[in-house]
Amino acid sequence: MSEAYRLAGYVPNNGHASRLASNGSIAARIAEILEEKGITSDHVRNEVSRIAFGSPADVLDIHELRTNKKIIIKDDADLSLIQSIKISDKFGTEVRFFNKQSALELLAKVLGMLTNKHELTGKDGGPIETNPQVVFYIPGNGRDDKPDDSN
Repeated sequence: MSEAYRLAGYVPNNGHASRLASNGSIAARIAEILEEKGITSDHVRNEVSRIAFGSPADVLDIHELRTNKKIIIKDDADLSLIQSIKISDKFGTEVRFFNKQSALELLAKVLGMLTNKHELTGKDGGPIETNPQVVFYIPGNGRDDKPDDSN
């Protein structure tokens, strides 16, 4: 959301971005754009799963790499596992894959397997003071009023 805030010409501020994200009409527009693009939570989960459980062996001919030191990409390779390919006359070819650990962490969060724990403390880092009190307010019913002595 902060990136969208910046692109709209505003100075990035997570507080403002969070406030905008909670705005019903903005959230609805974001959902509309995602739907137009065909981006669903299932689609995102599947993409992250492919990266998390993919392997260089799914993309590269490992036998050719070991024996001839050649990088051969398989015909049926899942190219979405590759982050970048760099070709250099001096250093050869470098194939960089997406970070498997990051994908596993993200997938675990999405599936609810990891939760962020927040420790709450009271004033100056001390314990949270709890003073449960129940206060009843009973409106006057006229029984405690003094009789009018003006007669």
